Amino acid sequence: MNTIKYLFKSLYSNQTVLEGRKRRWIIPVIMFVLGFVMMWVPILSKGYTSSLSGILFNGAKTTNQEVDVAYEQIFESDYFKKITFTKNSNGKMNLEYNFTEEDFTEASNESILNQNDDEYNNRNMNHELLKSSYTYNGTPISYYYDVILKERGPYYKDPADTDTIKYEGNDKDESKSKYVRMLQAFYLDINDKQVDDEIAIIETFLKKNILRYTDDGKSIQNYVHSTVIFGKDRMYMLLAPLHSSKSASVMSQYSGLISEAIGEDMSGKTLYSLINSNTDDKSVSDKIAIRYQNYGNLIHKMSWNNHIKNVWINVLITSGIYAGVVLVISGVLIFIHKRKRSAYRDTTYWEALKESMVMVFTPSIVGLAVGFYNFAFQITLFVMFVLFRTFFMYSKIVPPAYTSQGNKPLYQARQ
Repeated sequence: MNTIKYLFKSLYSNQTVLEGRKRRWIIPVIMFVLGFVMMWVPILSKGYTSSLSGILFNGAKTTNQEVDVAYEQIFESDYFKKITFTKNSNGKMNLEYNFTEEDFTEASNESILNQNDDEYNNRNMNHELLKSSYTYNGTPISYYYDVILKERGPYYKDPADTDTIKYEGNDKDESKSKYVRMLQAFYLDINDKQVDDEIAIIETFLKKNILRYTDDGKSIQNYVHSTVIFGKDRMYMLLAPLHSSKSASVMSQYSGLISEAIGEDMSGKTLYSLINSNTDDKSVSDKIAIRYQNYGNLIHKMSWNNHIKNVWINVLITSGIYAGVVLVISGVLIFIHKRKRSAYRDTTYWEALKESMVMVFTPSIVGLAVGFYNFAFQITLFVMFVLFRTFFMYSKIVPPAYTSQGNKPLYQARQ
């Protein structure tokens, strides 16, 4: 059997795999390596071509279609022009908030987080920035807060007069807020020494101040709204349905690092100037689209390095599973080969390993096809097809017990 014919038939014929166990090692090894590569291709292809700004351009469309409108209001705010890029003590580019007393109003932490406080909501319809503070591990951390509201109207009414879908308060309660929250923006004034704890600071702030988890951590007291949190180096964002309730699950989440996207050439420049780059002499509608695209590009860059790291982690996981399956199946095959009724008892472990390397090639083709659709399905179907092929391999190695007497089964030949 020539090599080309052997390669083709080994894709579907277990008998060919068995007959090829005495062949040179180079063919099984090549097929083993090619199988590796085919399992990598979907992961690397999808990983290196992904747009990480999809939370804005895809997630927003399926959750809160008003989030782009809300961001546009933030981008046009006077205070937004005072957020600058600066180099911290570790030499990384971070955000610095140069707000003055004219930009904000002091407020209590409780009044900011009370979603039914229409006295505050009425003030914030004028796009007022508030300043407050909360305590993290005994240390007070100042933060600034802006919320983009929409006054309730026919479009923003609850879809049904029931208690299942609500905004703030109960539909039956006359004190219910008359505003819908499209986006909440928080700016945490974290110092250089706290940057290393920034993830924990943001997570704590989200749970205790924004969602207000109960002491047992099992439920929340505030309704879930689309939120963006700017820290010193990290930015966190979640999108929630515009028709929100306390039971609503977060639809999309994002986290990225400013230092991963901004170089030293931006030192001293503002976040506003970055968002508004290439908008000169453009129409109003074009400016809005370009700003949102620039913001999307920033989001993409901020999480790119971490994304690629996760891509290669998935490659390593897939490689480990692939190699592990080959070794396990080779052990199963040598066990089958050594059974008393085996037709190939002279098989060595090296030959069983070669059989295993050839056997998994076809399942890896299936993994290649499925991997472009779903990574989890890729691994699952790969393993399933390997087990499926091993099951039929058993009948080839250990044929049914027949005798030469009329080619009948043993129990019939004895009669």
